[in-house]
Order: sequence, then structure tokens, then C-alpha cells
Amino acid sequence: MYRVIIVDDEPIIRKGLRETIEWDSLGLEVAGEAANGVEALRLVRSIRPEVLITDIRMPEMDGLALIREVRQLDFDVKITILSGYSDYDYLKAAIKLGVDNYLLKPIDNDELISNLKNAVNEIEKEAIVDRRNRQGSELLRTNTLRRLVTGNISPEELREKADFLGIPFTAESCLCAVIAVTPQTPAPQREPLGRNEIEALAGAIPGAGTVAFNDSEGNLVLLMAMDNLRDDRKRIQAALEGIVARARQSHENPLMVGVGQPVNRLEEVHLSYEGACKCLEYGMFMRDSGVIWYDGVPEAPSLGRTLDRFDSDRIEELIRRGDPAATWAYLDEALSMIVRENPLTPNQAHNLLMHIAVRMTDCFHEIYGGMNAYREPAEFDFAGLFRLRHFSEMRQWLKALCDRLFSENAAMLGKSASLVGLAVAYIAGHYREGVTLKQVAADCRINTSYLGQIFRKEMGCAFTDYVNGLRIREAQRLLTNPTLKVYEVAEQVGFTDYHYFLKIFKKVTGATPRDMRN
Repeated sequence: MYRVIIVDDEPIIRKGLRETIEWDSLGLEVAGEAANGVEALRLVRSIRPEVLITDIRMPEMDGLALIREVRQLDFDVKITILSGYSDYDYLKAAIKLGVDNYLLKPIDNDELISNLKNAVNEIEKEAIVDRRNRQGSELLRTNTLRRLVTGNISPEELREKADFLGIPFTAESCLCAVIAVTPQTPAPQREPLGRNEIEALAGAIPGAGTVAFNDSEGNLVLLMAMDNLRDDRKRIQAALEGIVARARQSHENPLMVGVGQPVNRLEEVHLSYEGACKCLEYGMFMRDSGVIWYDGVPEAPSLGRTLDRFDSDRIEELIRRGDPAATWAYLDEALSMIVRENPLTPNQAHNLLMHIAVRMTDCFHEIYGGMNAYREPAEFDFAGLFRLRHFSEMRQWLKALCDRLFSENAAMLGKSASLVGLAVAYIAGHYREGVTLKQVAADCRINTSYLGQIFRKEMGCAFTDYVNGLRIREAQRLLTNPTLKVYEVAEQVGFTDYHYFLKIFKKVTGATPRDMRN
């Protein structure tokens, strides 16, 4: 990738340029940003970019002064000026300094993209002319091949550069293989294979010629030109398996290889590369290492079919039982069965596991989440699921979530008895006032539903039954006072409906207030 530095004192302009342009498709990458000429000059000296996009009017050092300094350095930079001013003097000064393009704000993305494409073409032409610059030649070669496999270079331009770059494309057909280190080591620790290793591995592939390079993801791409692909498939398979075996001996991590479909035209090479990447993605999800061909990836099922394997009621039952071992055993068995019978892509697995995770978390929240202190699993990396590419990693992620949910739930369960004690004390002081579960929950600062659940568990009866029982017991005591009428007793113990009081009194005691007085 050719490196770009963006210079503008307005953050929104820098962000817009960075996020609205598809830099990869142009063979470019944003290597740095600066808010003024002084910062930009430091970046240019350290990064040595191929393209500089700069504003003119900026604090500390303006764009024209920056360009003067850059032109004194010992390397060439394609410079595009962005300005909100159409002043002829600025334009004349910029032309004298050798800028390549002058664009007015607001920026027209199509115009900018066209200028960037021209800049890339000029850079590559200059790189071809300067054959003595090996580093530039290698950068050109890699950039050209990356553009080829992503469908961003014309056959004419490719053929123009092929001889110089040593890219043989005279065979009847070709295909791509993409090789990657499997994710048994975290991604930041994975190193792409070195150039010497690439050349040694490529030499083992039979056929009219093999070109090896690293793609933008750091994976090794083998672009294989074949005269008779059907006859060569077995030999290619053997050679790729040999690469995997040798790499296993010399590297800590095993390799996975995806092989795309053969194509007969250069314009279609990107299709083979895309197919190889899909094979690689599937292979890295399902296996530890090996070679996966384009015709070896089965059709994956819909998410609905896979979710049918999970019995939500069963999961909720196990969670309510408070049995982490049984819950995980059920989830693990269902997951393993799905992977065995219904091959999934990583994206499908992400969606499936996130559905399960949300269901589990919601279930825990419904059952145990009434306390204000309840939170989703503390600092659990939910988004981390979407960075995982291997089934074993995703399985461990779900296991960690299951363990965390039960662990946090266990810590909360010990608090239920003291909460019920607070509720009972509140009821004792307020039952004459028509107390409700919602009022008690608010006083205890906990969820109403959660209080109802733990109250029933601790007291052996529902909240309403407990309050009514307390009121009736007090009513029985007051009925011993012959000066109080029955309706007065009902009012004093918190009943506003006399007939309802009589009904509850009979239900609790088996008799009427009059019977008790007699």
C-alpha cells in the first residue's frame, strides 16, 4: 500500500477524508494525520509518504510553507492541495512548488478519487522506470498483485507491468490459494510468513508459474498459473499439504489453506481470491489446520434452523435451578451437534452465539436482576465474540459468559434473606396504610418482580398472602374489643373494602368476624 498523510486544521475535514474514501481499493492507506504544517513535516520526515494531501491556510506553518520544506527532502511525494480559496496567487505559488493537484473545498469525492488514482498510476510508472530501487519495485509488485486479486486493476495495466514484475500469466487458467496462521495465538501475536519462506513455499507448487505475496491481512497468497488444472489438482493438493506439514514443524502455529475456483481470464482472478478467502474462513472456523478447496465448503443452514436446536425453556429451567454444570453441559452438547451436522460460517456462529448469550443474560436478569446492584457480567467482552474466528475460541467465550453469570448470581443470592428482612420490617410498620409490593420494593431499592420472587422463596408464601395474614391476625386481636365495630376493625388493619375484608377473614381463619366474637 502507498502511504498517505492528511493535513488540515479542521478535524471534521480530516475525519471525512479518512472515512469516506475507500483507500484500500485505491492501493493506498492513511499513514498519518496532522493539524498544521509543523506536525505534518515531522510526519513526512518519519513516514516518508508517497502522497500528501494538505490544506493551505493553517496555524504555525501553512500549506505552501510545508510544501517548500517537503520539496527539499530527498524523496518524491505526490502533493494535492485542498483549499477554500480560488485565489490565483495561491494557485500560481502552488504550481511553482510542483504540486500535482489543486482541489477546492467543499471537496468532491469523485474528483478527489480520480486524482488519487492518477497519483497512484504516476507513482507506479515512476517505480517501473526506477528499476534500481528494489524496495520501490517490491512495493509496486505487492500493490499491483493486491489490486489484481481485489479486482481494482485492468488487464491492460497488469500486462504492461507483468514482465518487469516477473508475474507470469501466459497459462490457460489460474487460481488463488490463501494461507494463514490459525488463530490459536491472539491475532496481534501472529506474524506473517517472511519473504524467504514465501519463495521457498511457492517453489513447491507445480505448474506454469506461481506468484507469492502477502495480502492486506498479512495472509500469504499464492497465485498459480496452470496449463492443465484438472491434471494438476492432485499435485497442487500434495504440495499444499506439504507446505502445511513443513510449516507445522518450523512454526509454533499450524497453517490453514483456502483454495479458490479456477478462472480463465485475468478479469476473474478476484473471484478465485474471494473464493479462497471464504474457504479459509470456513476452514479456520471448523478445523485446526489443513487444505480446503472451493468445492469442499458445504452450504450453511439458516440461523432459524440452528436456533431450533436450543430449547429456551430448558435453558431457563436449568438457570432457575441454579445449576451451572448442567446448563453448560446442555449448551455445549447442542453447539457440538450443530457444528457436526450443520457446518456454519464464522458470521453465522457469531449470530448464533450472540442470540444464546442475549437469551441467557435476559433470563438471569428476569430471575435475579431485581437488585439495583445487578449489572450485566462485569466488564465482560461481549463485542470480543465478533473478533473470534475459530469455533473453539467461540465455545470458550460462551463458557466464560455462562460461568460469569452464575458466579455473579451466586454472589447476589446471599443477599436475599437480608432484603426480605427489610421488607418484613417495612410491612410491619405500614400494613395499616394499604401497603403494596411496589411500595416495599421502592423502599428497599430493588426490582418489584425480584422482591416478589425472593420473598416467596424466603417466607414460603406470596407477598399479598403474607400481608393479608398479618392484617387478619391483628384484626383477630382487635375483635376482642367489644366497643369496635367490625367495619372499624377492617379499616384499622388496612382494608378499604369491607366485603373484601370479610372474604379474606373467612379464607384465613375459616370463620367470620361475627362467629369469632360469639
